[in-house]
Amino acid sequence: MSAGRIDFGDLGVDVPEDYRLYLGLGRFRNALLIHAEQVAQSASREQPQRRERYSQFVEAYALQPFGPLTATSDR
Repeated sequence: MSAGRIDFGDLGVDVPEDYRLYLGLGRFRNALLIHAEQVAQSASREQPQRRERYSQFVEAYALQPFGPLTATSDR
């Protein structure tokens, strides 16, 4: 904990398996999931269950694509 990192398990928090797998995707996990959802939506006629699973995951964990950074005038 002194390094600023702690495992959720150490806090007694159960992390769902799907979210653990999501975290395992690494640095670009958000972009990968958002892209996969978009691809699944375009192929929804062939595999509606696939589209639904991606959409449920994205909605459950409130994932959103990252946008460009904007300059602020707080200076």
